[in-house]
Amino acid sequence: RSTLFPYTTLFRSCLSQAIYYEAGTESLGGKMAVAEVIANRVRDHRYPDSVCDVVFQGATRTTGCQFTFTCDGALTRAPRGRNWDTAQKVAAHVLMNLNEERTGGATHYHATYVDPIWSAGLIKTDKIGLHIFYRFPRGAEWAQVRQNYNRKRERVITAAAEADVNAAATSVIKTTDDAKVEKVAMNAPAPTLSPASVTTDRKSTRLNSSHTINL
Repeated sequence: RSTLFPYTTLFRSCLSQAIYYEAGTESLGGKMAVAEVIANRVRDHRYPDSVCDVVFQGATRTTGCQFTFTCDGALTRAPRGRNWDTAQKVAAHVLMNLNEERTGGATHYHATYVDPIWSAGLIKTDKIGLHIFYRFPRGAEWAQVRQNYNRKRERVITAAAEADVNAAATSVIKTTDDAKVEKVAMNAPAPTLSPASVTTDRKSTRLNSSHTINL
């Protein structure tokens, strides 16, 4: 069975770190789901075309990292223990294209205890563990997305005004134009609110298998 990505020590390290810091204490399913989001982004032409570039996209900008652990200082704490061992096994499993799809093609996620404004511009696919997962809208779904954006934007602006805060500074949404809405959604990070943008052109590949992982 061919691999979806080049299986290299570097790619395994990048993916293992993402799994460990983003979902280290979650169930196996939660870890697999986070890894799947990264795999989906690698396949998506709107994102970089390697595992490490996806994981560390925007990491050099304190307000632009796509995965929180790459810019919040978490990397100063070396991974260790059983969670690290499991993260490496899950990373290898995904890099060899052995996992079954479980997030519905998700390219984004956020923790269950936050409600980022960018989520209104995406389609919710599932809740797994402590994360809620989303994918990009398709076809007619964009019309509903525009409505969701507008409603959530108004709520944010109203709440900000009532708190005597600059509403414009609290809102990620600037337009209802389809192309720009997609750009905002694309730039939305998986678990944080800080936007970053890198786009590439790649062909899409499906990820599916009946194999299971034994840990």
